[in-house]
Amino acid sequence: MGIQASGHRSAGNANSDYMNDYLIPLIGGSGGGARDNYNGGGGGGAILIASAEMIIINGTIRANPGSSGGSIQSQIPPFLYYYSGNGSGGAIRLVAPIIKGTGNLSTGTGRIRLESSASGLQFTGNSSPRFHYGIPLRIFSGANSPTIQVTEVNGVAVKNPPTGLFDVPDAEIVAGDMVPVKVEANFIPVGAIAELNLVHEDASYNRSETIQIPLTHGTFEHSWGQAEVLFRPGFSHGFIQVKWDVPGNQ
Repeated sequence: MGIQASGHRSAGNANSDYMNDYLIPLIGGSGGGARDNYNGGGGGGAILIASAEMIIINGTIRANPGSSGGSIQSQIPPFLYYYSGNGSGGAIRLVAPIIKGTGNLSTGTGRIRLESSASGLQFTGNSSPRFHYGIPLRIFSGANSPTIQVTEVNGVAVKNPPTGLFDVPDAEIVAGDMVPVKVEANFIPVGAIAELNLVHEDASYNRSETIQIPLTHGTFEHSWGQAEVLFRPGFSHGFIQVKWDVPGNQ
């Protein structure tokens, strides 16, 4: 797979200081300033790829900036050369439970962010610059963006936002039987069914399993549901997702 994005151009010095490590909002790089008849380089583009299952990068994904359009020599001693500016680097954000592959990611002077579960970051390719890693955040910013999360396990509140790490639990329980797991959602309709994908540290049991948790209460703006789940001894890592039909779509 090969993807390259084009960005916008603007006058002035090119820089990527307006980006943050979370890449929210996701914007491309700025263009380099022009000089006389020479245009500045275009800014690198902005790429977002999100999957509910897996992203595999075995090709190249680029959001590189454009180079300076050229230079002009002063006719006044000491006859210096003046260049138009290079563009600034773009942005690449990849979000999925598992991110793997041996390919290449490049934004020049921009930023790259990979978001996956703690055990799902399996990308061993090249990243220029070095990518930032984090747990999956909301895909699109906005007050009405759909969100869902596990809020309680056996009555114990889960950290918000969760870390998703195996060395620091987001919730710690003492139980040897089925326990209630509560999920809460915003701007997801009642009746939708969430899927909690669990990966257990103890491989002597079933390594992974999926539990369905229907959203049975509340409103479209705030819905919730609960299901009984058996946790194995040791750490268990969970990733939750939900799919639903939008009225009027075929």
